[in-house]
Amino acid sequence: MQRALTGRPRSGAAAHTYAHVHYETGDPAGGAAFLDAWLPGYPADAGFFVHNHWHLAVFELQRGRFERALEVYRAGVDPQTPRAGSPLLSGGGAVALLWRAQLAGHPAADLPWGPVRDFVARTGPRLPAAFRALWDGYEAAAYAATGDAEGHASLQARLAAADPSSYPAAAVVAPLARALWAFARGDAAAAAALLEPLAPKLVRLGGSNEQRDTFDDTVVAAALRAGRYPDAEARLRRRLARRPAAQDSLWLAEALAATGRRGEAGAHLDRARAGWEAADAGGPERAALARLAGALPLA
Repeated sequence: MQRALTGRPRSGAAAHTYAHVHYETGDPAGGAAFLDAWLPGYPADAGFFVHNHWHLAVFELQRGRFERALEVYRAGVDPQTPRAGSPLLSGGGAVALLWRAQLAGHPAADLPWGPVRDFVARTGPRLPAAFRALWDGYEAAAYAATGDAEGHASLQARLAAADPSSYPAAAVVAPLARALWAFARGDAAAAAALLEPLAPKLVRLGGSNEQRDTFDDTVVAAALRAGRYPDAEARLRRRLARRPAAQDSLWLAEALAATGRRGEAGAHLDRARAGWEAADAGGPERAALARLAGALPLA
């Protein structure tokens, strides 16, 4: 990808794939630095304008810099502004970012969910079948986050009526939608029970690892909140073996602390602290670090 960018330094496709390299190697700071330098001057009607802004916003969210992530979101992703390219990248990207912000500790009421939910509800029927499963997963998250029971019921009815021969992934999306609804209502036990057998099948939604992590992250968060610590720990160790992530390190520290392993919990807490070195001063990441650090001596 470096060679591709050398040959065509303003290629949106090459910049997009290079952003994935930073994501898959657990380098949000490097990814943010690259896109911060690359995006200025990129035309707003170019196909990768929205998606590359989304990547930058995700990097900043991973670093705990939500204020900067929201600034990037408003400049390049927010579906309230007409955008070039597929609605999946603006509407779906908006859902993915805001849902992950909730998982990081930002209350749903403080996030711009209303316009996103409206965009998703009116745009979904126009999407081609190739994007249907991933989009419906995002649609389910938007309804869950906003408490839209009517939208959730309508989505469930459509999934139940889907022809398995033309939409086989509906069998994955339907229980995922129920799990997201339960999770957003605070029923972590029900969400975790639905998500645990579903987790290996989420790849059937399509999209990239980064797009599906919206849901994979929810699998872990639900297990933790439901007190299913061995399951959460096993998943987090597999994820961290693949790539470092401050959020995963914190979550693993929480699971270890809850099961009495203070020393190892402290080591992972230090890794989370290092990953969130640049986090917003008043953000939930720093609050979570302080909370766990205060609890460890008493564990």
